[in-house]
Amino acid sequence: MLGSMSKWIYDESPTEALKFEEPLAELKAKIAESGSQVFQDLAKKYLVENKHRSTVEMVPSKTLEAEQLKEEQDRLADIKKSLSEEEVQDIIIKTKALKELQAAEDPPEARATIPSLELSDLKREETEYPIAVSENENGSGITVLRHEVGSTSGIAYVNFGIDLSVLPLDDVPLLPLFGRMLKETGAGEYDSVALSQKIGTNTGGINVGL
Repeated sequence: MLGSMSKWIYDESPTEALKFEEPLAELKAKIAESGSQVFQDLAKKYLVENKHRSTVEMVPSKTLEAEQLKEEQDRLADIKKSLSEEEVQDIIIKTKALKELQAAEDPPEARATIPSLELSDLKREETEYPIAVSENENGSGITVLRHEVGSTSGIAYVNFGIDLSVLPLDDVPLLPLFGRMLKETGAGEYDSVALSQKIGTNTGGINVGL
């Protein structure tokens, strides 16, 4: 997508950025003719003689850590000022109790309540799920296979399979690009961001693969 955009945003054809054979052949021809001179010329034109500059000077702070520490101390001091003596003592007591609780080991009876599995708890038999085949789903001409899955909390797992055997062999290398375009260039009224948000809001994820 970024490759296409490098041309598209300048009103050029987005597919031109994906055609590398011709410029690569030109580059090879120039290298055969002048060796590395072609790269030296590019570096001279776009780097050495380029008058556009952005100079950023970064200076480390030797006092940043102390400033952050003081800011935190001042914030806590302001919080303490807003509390009564009773509230401060209550926080101290609760903090001490919390630290003691965190440091204490759980008693054996508490550890015994943690569920655990033994090898004997695991089934050795494979689970067979019945598969239903609908050759012409709702008169669509599409074959649909359904099978039960273990508890999915009401979530449906769906795979759409498309027969690609009708495609010419020359078009097959374009399929990965097409798969990315399905998710990264939007769909219908949705741009790429809106489509991503729609997918994230209503599904557990959509993936395209070959």
